Amino acid sequence: MSQVHKSERGESRFEVMENALKLKRQLRELDYVRNWGLKIREARLPGNWEQWSTDSKAKWAHREADRIARLRALDSRFLSRKRETIEKLIEDMLNGIEAANSIQHPGSMAEADERRLQQCRAIAACQQMLVHLQDIMDTVPIDKNWMTAIEPTIRAEVALLRAWKKSDNEKRREIREGDMRRWAKFLKKCMAKDPDGELLRGIYHATINAIQQAEGDDPEA
Repeated sequence: MSQVHKSERGESRFEVMENALKLKRQLRELDYVRNWGLKIREARLPGNWEQWSTDSKAKWAHREADRIARLRALDSRFLSRKRETIEKLIEDMLNGIEAANSIQHPGSMAEADERRLQQCRAIAACQQMLVHLQDIMDTVPIDKNWMTAIEPTIRAEVALLRAWKKSDNEKRREIREGDMRRWAKFLKKCMAKDPDGELLRGIYHATINAIQQAEGDDPEA
């Protein structure tokens, strides 16, 4: 019975995309529905408020309303920039997953490297999301409960992506060894035509040693 590489199974890819779509929904709900949980705290009334004149109370209320308006404007501009950045990271994550998944059966190291590059792109996007969410929490007054609820989903996505990437190691090693064996076969033919070629002989033996070493090495992470 033929064996199926882990990298060729559908379950892990399905989990990766399923969780990525869940993360996208959570982020967009937090952004568009809850406005990042933004909270502008109103100042407490002074302790001797009752002793203030009507005119003093009106001036204080006006200053407080102006303070809140300015804070909302500043926070809105900051969150608007973050919104654009996080939307781009969501797009990078999903595009990376789709692009990697489109190369399900790499036949060369170039294809295997491109698949890995796209997986790393998705991982990097998730890690950048964590950085920007932390920046939002540190900069504007928001309900941190909503933000901390998203962090486990992001970290779960990173773990799934890394496991998916690692599952390709066996296939990558087979491709690499196959490339080296073909190269060694080519060199051997060249040596048969030029038995006195010392350079070719040195390259050939170096290739054989590399193949033997690769067979004994652990797969790359």
